Amino acid sequence: ITGLYARDTDRICVVPDRLDFRIGAYVDYGRNQSCTGSGTATRSGETLHVRFDGVEGCAFDARYEGDRITFPGRLPDQCARLCSGRASFAALDASLLSNAPAEAATLRNARGKLLCGGL
Repeated sequence: ITGLYARDTDRICVVPDRLDFRIGAYVDYGRNQSCTGSGTATRSGETLHVRFDGVEGCAFDARYEGDRITFPGRLPDQCARLCSGRASFAALDASLLSNAPAEAATLRNARGKLLCGGL
């Protein structure tokens, strides 16, 4: 599942971690409407158990389909803390752009924060 996934201005990065994976996600709809989050992911078949750091209760199951990751249409209310304006991570759907760990590790949000960390 390692790689950089994208669709329009939506991005997801996944890189190996000590035990599982680091995951980061970023959506930007302009005019102060964006979401940014980093956390951990574990894989069980086609399911990715995602937990974003810094927001208690922002955990959910995403779907992994080999070359695409899809977040559920309804997320825990706590995940809204990672967003501004009317932006949301709900139903985020991104396709594999690159399976290079080094490229995935360079994904940054608008403020320059690395979302999947360095290798």
